[in-house]
Amino acid sequence: MRDRIAALKLIYFISMLFGFAPFRIQNTGHLKPSKIVLAYSIFLWLYVTKSGGQSFLEKLVRKDQILLSVCLMILTITSQVSHSTSFMICINKRRKIIEILDQLIALESSVKQNISKKYKMCKKVTFQLLYGVAVLIIPKIVFCFNGMMTIQESIFEIICIFGDYIVILQFSFFISLCHEYLTHLNSKLLEYYEHSGKTLKRSISIESITSSDHYIFSKMKTPGLSLDLRTWALNIINLHHKFCDVILVINNSYALQMLVYTAKYFIFITFCLFFMFILMPFPYGNRISYDKYAPQVFCLSIWSISQIFMITVPCFCIIEEAKNTAVLVHKILAKTKDLGVKEEFGYFSLQLLHRKVRFTACGLFPLDFTLLYS
Repeated sequence: MRDRIAALKLIYFISMLFGFAPFRIQNTGHLKPSKIVLAYSIFLWLYVTKSGGQSFLEKLVRKDQILLSVCLMILTITSQVSHSTSFMICINKRRKIIEILDQLIALESSVKQNISKKYKMCKKVTFQLLYGVAVLIIPKIVFCFNGMMTIQESIFEIICIFGDYIVILQFSFFISLCHEYLTHLNSKLLEYYEHSGKTLKRSISIESITSSDHYIFSKMKTPGLSLDLRTWALNIINLHHKFCDVILVINNSYALQMLVYTAKYFIFITFCLFFMFILMPFPYGNRISYDKYAPQVFCLSIWSISQIFMITVPCFCIIEEAKNTAVLVHKILAKTKDLGVKEEFGYFSLQLLHRKVRFTACGLFPLDFTLLYS
């Protein structure tokens, strides 16, 4: 858990720096609302709004390169709307984020993972942050020193685009944690299936079952039923139920932001394609202006495509892992001879049917690989 707390602190420190995390992180990993950080977030948002408005007016009064100016104004408006919407959602749903983290910590206490699988989350988050710095922030600084962008434009774009990236990083971090827990649950199901119903030497801890639950389970003794295996099956079902609750809260908390970001990056990609295949080969006006923006458009295209993949890949992976859960449950139902496990896993199969793991952008379209070609 220490590795995950370290990764979480890193994400929320950067998020707080860009105004998207009005929290104070405790040593245990829990988040606590902070009025000081909230005031800083509001101040930063007002500054970005002012900078975005000035940048828009500068492009509006330009008389040369009208077509290019219109495209750049569209990008500026898109970035401003995306940043403001995301900021409002982060402020409005900040307690939902606390709820997500508390539920994940509760799941962590119920799952016993191998030590060899730990100490990867912090490295992964660090690499993702370094990627954002390399692809977005460093080029913006270079463009600023070369006179291709003003300092105000650079700060505006870094806060808007990289700030949105931090929110996507929060989303993918939570999904990656859930994916680890679901993979662990599937490994226990596979272990039971391979043992053909024998008592497991290692099983998921039963800390998530209360003492009253144990009392109820002890009264369910029936000839031919194994109480230990039945308790194990009930714990699996209980753990999966908690897992689905976390997924539902994550989807509800980030759905609107993912919708805004997906629309934003598809607009960016459309502009980049229009610039590279229409404006560059057939320049309208002065060719020098188009050559000036070519490096920025190239970096923006790489960044936008990578963000679409960063949203869809974690969702696709956890959805496929959830499908594997259903496959393992039905294999166990077909193979196990324990009547208690068969009965409980019959209920489990119904739970899998009615509580499917999926992520959508406010229900308009799924966040998976179908988004890339639809």
